[in-house]
This record gives sequence, C-alpha cells and structure tokens, in this order.
Amino acid sequence: MDSRQVLHSRLLALSEELVAQQESKLRRIGASICPDLSLDDLYCPDDIPRLRDDPHFLYEHGVLAGLSAAAAALRALLRDIELAEGEDRAGQEP
Repeated sequence: MDSRQVLHSRLLALSEELVAQQESKLRRIGASICPDLSLDDLYCPDDIPRLRDDPHFLYEHGVLAGLSAAAAALRALLRDIELAEGEDRAGQEP
C-alpha cells in the first residue's frame, strides 16, 4: 500500500470515527430524554415530540447530519481520485 492509499484509508477511518462518536453521543442524549429510543427514532426524531422539541438533542442531531454529509462527500472525493489515478495509469501503459 503506497502512502496515498494509506492517507485515503486514514481519512476514511477518521471520518467514520467522528460519525460513530457523534452517533453515540446522540444516543446517550436521546436515551436521557426518551429511554425507549430506537435507532430509527434517532435518525427521524420528528415523530417523537420530546425529541423534536429538545434544542440540545436537535443541535447534536444537526452535528451528526453534518458529519455524515462530510463523510459521504469525502468518500466520493476519494473514490473520484482513485478512479482518475486508475485512468491515468491505464493511459500510460503501452
């Protein structure tokens, strides 16, 4: 694995770790508000008034949404880079 692949792998792992940490934090906050919270409720709190109306939960929910979007954008960018590098290598072969 070359240094660029290692960097890509570390960036992906970091983004996944950030999302997982925020999801865990949101679960703890959600469970303190609504003890029978399911994973679906965590991602769609609009159906549960106690979650929907809690500003702290909503803030942390927004942070999770932003981190998830950033992680998806990073995955797409790294995939595009890898595809472009593959095309460059293919064009250089005799």
